[in-house]
Amino acid sequence: MNAIVIYKSRRGATKRYAEYIAEKLGCRAVDVSYATAEDGQGADVVIYGGGIYAGAIAGSSFLDKMAEHIVPEHFIVFTTGLNDISNLSLLSMVMMRNVPDRLRRGCFEFHFYGALSYDSLKFMDRVMFRAMLSGIKAKKPEARDLRETALLNIKKERVDLVDLSSAEPLIARALDIDAPRDDLPEPEPDMYDEDDDLYADD
Repeated sequence: MNAIVIYKSRRGATKRYAEYIAEKLGCRAVDVSYATAEDGQGADVVIYGGGIYAGAIAGSSFLDKMAEHIVPEHFIVFTTGLNDISNLSLLSMVMMRNVPDRLRRGCFEFHFYGALSYDSLKFMDRVMFRAMLSGIKAKKPEARDLRETALLNIKKERVDLVDLSSAEPLIARALDIDAPRDDLPEPEPDMYDEDDDLYADD
């Protein structure tokens, strides 16, 4: 199998996943800053990874350029961040907004937890983030998941939820790319709630 992993990583989390995936697949991991739209030519599988930041996938402009030149035979996208990865409607909407139709048709998507440092947020980001934390604080402690509990302590310490083992299903899919798939139905547009957006230290 001839594969390539292209990624955009601002602070390291996405890079960690990309390099892990590339190592397992025996292929290159290329920072999008050094990639060209033609890099996917000749590859059986093209994998793109980027963090989610306020509803946008980091480096998604590269996907627009790539779609103008090639459509990979097999395409996989993975995102990182602190969004609730069980919220499939939100994540599917992010994919629809950021991945060109030509690439999204038939592509596989995977979503992994990333990391975040409060110090890395700009002023307006912090304002929005504090509003999100207020919603978490309103929950009873027993109703909070590990992600929410960690976020409540973000001013004291960096939140790092990177779990490289969570990329194993992506690796398995890449190695058996032609295996049958179970597609999820497209979400209705009104299922998207921008208040669910979190920030990725990707």
